[in-house]
Amino acid sequence: MVSPALLEAPSALSHEVAFMATSIDLLFKSLIIVLITNLIARRFVNNLGNTGVYALWLTAFACMLMLPMFSSNVAYTVGFVSPAEPFSLITIPLLRNISTDTGTLLFTAIWLRAFIFVYFSVLLFLVARLYLSIKRVNDIAVAADYQLSRYMQKLINRLCTELSIDKPIQFGISELVETPFSAGFKDYAIILPKNALDWDRKTLENVIVHELSHIQRGDFIALLLCELGTYVFWFNPFAWVINTKIKNSAEYNCDDCVLSRGTSSCRYAQDCVEA
Repeated sequence: MVSPALLEAPSALSHEVAFMATSIDLLFKSLIIVLITNLIARRFVNNLGNTGVYALWLTAFACMLMLPMFSSNVAYTVGFVSPAEPFSLITIPLLRNISTDTGTLLFTAIWLRAFIFVYFSVLLFLVARLYLSIKRVNDIAVAADYQLSRYMQKLINRLCTELSIDKPIQFGISELVETPFSAGFKDYAIILPKNALDWDRKTLENVIVHELSHIQRGDFIALLLCELGTYVFWFNPFAWVINTKIKNSAEYNCDDCVLSRGTSSCRYAQDCVEA
């Protein structure tokens, strides 16, 4: 049985006051999620570690994506939700006592079309930009040189064994990149810049371990899904804040993997600058 809120969602969305109330409610709840998550992350960072903080921000992002599943408390307090049904399966509230004369309907219809046009225009732009970025990464990976020296191949095999990574991973060298990166869903690749051939053994090892950690943890897929979720909520600044926190936490986790192998923080910081 379809919820009454779902049936009346278009009319609710088209009314400026109800829409603003719902938007404010969404932003307010997002702010609360960010503040609480940040407080927990700061307070218990020693207990959680970077892995726990990463999981915490992923949970916060999932909670933000679920916000439309709950009713708008702000809209309820300003009188746009039926008291008999204060909760619904969507954020858009039920309307009551709203004028529906011809002039008002014409204005709200134009306003709604403008909003939908802007929303999907920005969403399409962001998705297109992401597609071009992924395509460029794929083009770089295809054009990379995978004929590695015996020394580098032995080093890579040893590191994969030590990290218990049994996934097929291709390692390549490319003149088109300045910093190392890893990517892939099923077939994984790690691309190093051409100057990686001039790095000393320890620097090369630290960089490879960092990128292998990304693949081992499945960061590429998780970050891609978060990126797409952020695009859906592109109008919500707190979605971008949480997305940035997730990206930073993912990098910190991989840094921890390198440091856990006995590399000093000062040496690793120097390696990051050189790489």
